Amino acid sequence: MTNNIQNIISMTPIQKLLVNIKGKGRNEYPFLHPIYSPSSRIPCADFTSFIKERLLVNDIKSIATLMREVISANPGLGFGTDWIEENIRSLLKLDFNKYIKYENKEALTELKSVWIIAEKSGGGREFWITERESFIKYFTVTLACQSFRLTGNFQLLVKSANNFIETMRKDFPYWETFPLYETNYPKENGIPSNEFSLKYNSLTIGGRLHLFESLNHFYQNLIDCSNYNLRSFGINSIDTVEEIISNDILLTEKSVVKISPLEYLTKSELLNLLDSKNIAYKKSWNKDKLFNAIIQTNDKIIDEYMSDKQKERTIIKYQVNAKFVNDVNILLKSIEETKIIYKLLCFLGSKY
Repeated sequence: MTNNIQNIISMTPIQKLLVNIKGKGRNEYPFLHPIYSPSSRIPCADFTSFIKERLLVNDIKSIATLMREVISANPGLGFGTDWIEENIRSLLKLDFNKYIKYENKEALTELKSVWIIAEKSGGGREFWITERESFIKYFTVTLACQSFRLTGNFQLLVKSANNFIETMRKDFPYWETFPLYETNYPKENGIPSNEFSLKYNSLTIGGRLHLFESLNHFYQNLIDCSNYNLRSFGINSIDTVEEIISNDILLTEKSVVKISPLEYLTKSELLNLLDSKNIAYKKSWNKDKLFNAIIQTNDKIIDEYMSDKQKERTIIKYQVNAKFVNDVNILLKSIEETKIIYKLLCFLGSKY
């Protein structure tokens, strides 16, 4: 036991992270999602908490090592992986306080954490305003319950953004209809009640993004509140569902239901089963008829074929806790109103 403790203590932060995510990533690329192509740079887990922790102790080396691993399968044609560290160090030199001041100092660290994950896309931060990967939305959601006020310098970002758009319009048709920005942005944000904000901010960044998806689009199952853009950030609803349940912003009801084999079996698989057992059928039949033909012949055929499949599914129904309905409305409204702030912040340090 003593040796194990000593081994853990002697591990580097990256080694400890590897232990924590064991089994989640690919064998050859342990930090990347096991299903998506490694070239897509999709993390296997939410690394924002790790990045936030490392930022607080100024461990840029570990953050750079992590992000090199995230882009290692696709560093860019003719490029190595050094560019990601250069981007991170450039980001950390930016003077956010010149343009925006958060009431809570931790907020800026969280913003930098999600920005660093977004850096995996490569290119310039200016291109984040297209929202093709939902970066802006997720920046806004992350900081939705962090009070801020803008400084008088913020209008300089509007000028920079418009210079960028006008420059792009000269060569790329996409930007011809992209609207220019105005200075009628909110100078500060309205946030929900203190009780709600404390609960919201106690969630991990991944938990906040998962919660937002559950609030913004109603799902039958809290576990299913996911999409490609969320997973592209490394967010897996399986990892965040329990913290949301215990947070009490939502009221939940958990049940376990049996999974029908028809959810797993494709029509092609059913046809192959019928052929292998010499069971008569018509090719025009739908899945239900093909399935019934097998069951009526011998129901054990399906049981044997499905022996290694999941037999049950957890369903978590949810609704907003009545005491927080007004807070949720304020939250969603604020997110929409302040997206422009996080778009314009992408022009910190821009050459335009």
